[in-house]
Amino acid sequence: MPGGKVVFANSLRGMAALIVVFSHYFAVFWLARPVVAEFIQAAPLPATVETPAIVQLISYSPVNLGAFGVALFFLISGFVVPFSLTKRATSGFLLGRLVRLAPTYACGFGLCVAAIALSAWFYGRGFPYAAEDVLLHFVIGLRDVLNVPNIDGIIWTLEIEVKFYLLCALVAPWLRRVEARAFLAPLAVALVCAVANWGIRSGLLAGHLVHVLVFSGQFLVFMFIGVAAHFVHRGQWSRRQGALAGLACFLAFAALWAGGAHSDSAWQIGSYATAVAVFVLAFARPNWVPDTRVIRFLADISYPLYVMHGLAGYVTLRLLLHGGAWPMPALALTTALALGVAWGLHRWVEAPSQRLGQSLARGASMPGRRAAALPPG
Repeated sequence: MPGGKVVFANSLRGMAALIVVFSHYFAVFWLARPVVAEFIQAAPLPATVETPAIVQLISYSPVNLGAFGVALFFLISGFVVPFSLTKRATSGFLLGRLVRLAPTYACGFGLCVAAIALSAWFYGRGFPYAAEDVLLHFVIGLRDVLNVPNIDGIIWTLEIEVKFYLLCALVAPWLRRVEARAFLAPLAVALVCAVANWGIRSGLLAGHLVHVLVFSGQFLVFMFIGVAAHFVHRGQWSRRQGALAGLACFLAFAALWAGGAHSDSAWQIGSYATAVAVFVLAFARPNWVPDTRVIRFLADISYPLYVMHGLAGYVTLRLLLHGGAWPMPALALTTALALGVAWGLHRWVEAPSQRLGQSLARGASMPGRRAAALPPG
């Protein structure tokens, strides 16, 4: 939003969306061929299809672009969600989030399921998922709790977003008043997860729900780095206070990841640290962050792009290559198609559902609160 005080967050959202798409199309598709083939029920991409040079360059990067983009999304959510709580009662906030997220995800996931079915038919394979597993994906927040296989590969981030909304709802009064007590929430989560990690390692705790707790909890703590920036932005904390709180959250996040069941992927902590550095720099120097029509367009379509680009894009790219297309033109066409479909979902699904959510939640608006200037988040 030109002239707004948090334009940098909107710009980062647009750039993060493009980075995630780029990482999936220009890295994962080529470097994890058997995994991608399993996801989309296709024959593995033959070794005779040469990996583009740009993919080989990306493979040498110390920063995992996918993790970097996801980390930026989490930080932006931590920064902007407290603004929404200043304009809505807690019930209105949760209702608005549900109505905004669910229809767009349902459409995007539906496209991915259709793409898997098409690929399975084309390559002579059966559709591998039970109907109830597919249906449960349409209810964001149940899949991981019920231990249903992850079909689209991206819903785990939305599940963490939903948990973050619920956690913020619990401490909503403190967030509205910009009180330090709000950080009792990530402290409590970190302590519970640390105890759970210890219990898992010692053999005293087991079970799927325990693993869901510790996996999600580490990211909830990470997202409060964005909340610390929000407190600084609102003028209630000094930059030193915000930096100390953010650093404490990051160290707790890193410790939980390194000491948890997914410690074998702890190398990705560096990518999350890089995202924090970029976010902090953009927060401190917002004038350095570009605000162009292209970036605003990417920010507008970031959510639908994120929910549909993965499997639908993989299937499109695989079929183009199967038909003899050269890799770089196939990548360009797949990316353009993903952007176009995301724009359509934004215009005809996300924007109307967002307006509906605002209308339904209007009766729960906080009286006397001035709406903060911020991009949708």
